[in-house]
Amino acid sequence: MGGNGPLIEYATLREYLDTNVKKVLWIYYEGNDFNNLKYELKNEILTKYLNKNFTQNIKLNQYEVDILVKKLINEDSKKVKIFKKNTIFFFKLNKSRSLLNNYLPIDQQPNSKINKFLIDEFIKILNLTKDLVKQNNSELYFVYLPEYSHYKMNYDNTDYVLVKNIVNELKIPFIDIHKEIFEKEQNPLKLFPFELPGHYNIDGYKKVAETIYKFTKD
Repeated sequence: MGGNGPLIEYATLREYLDTNVKKVLWIYYEGNDFNNLKYELKNEILTKYLNKNFTQNIKLNQYEVDILVKKLINEDSKKVKIFKKNTIFFFKLNKSRSLLNNYLPIDQQPNSKINKFLIDEFIKILNLTKDLVKQNNSELYFVYLPEYSHYKMNYDNTDYVLVKNIVNELKIPFIDIHKEIFEKEQNPLKLFPFELPGHYNIDGYKKVAETIYKFTKD
């Protein structure tokens, strides 16, 4: 789900993981997952999930969830009508900022460094996820998706190596999309739309899906 970081992903598993699930794919995107985690850890409800006994039993309260979602949709619809021009302006501004970020020197890149606190919380979340999936008699796979700037000059792979080492130390199968796909391409940028910043294009996601299938098929 777009915008979800590690803590929301774990909370979602806690609430919705069914007993008939054979395999769980943890999709990690290096472009913003740690940044998402930084904000998730500021949420009082989300941090309660770090206690493995905590649950809101959301699946059993779908009626209340539906009411809340409809309310949020109605509120957002009103805001869009009132601030449509501003929304478009800020959307374009945000896209421009994201584009420019990919051309900044690595020491000026946002989120280029991960502090120890986030690393420790990330490890804690992965451990909780691993235990949860194991108790459910399911298999957990960690899928690492590289971002556009990974293939620009002066890319610092410190965070990539860090995450890979953490996952390997936890003995969680690591599906390395960088190694399996992008590293083998003569021009990795061709797997992005018009070779510009953003998520992958059709060919890129097709290769990702094929790779995941190769590593997870029985």
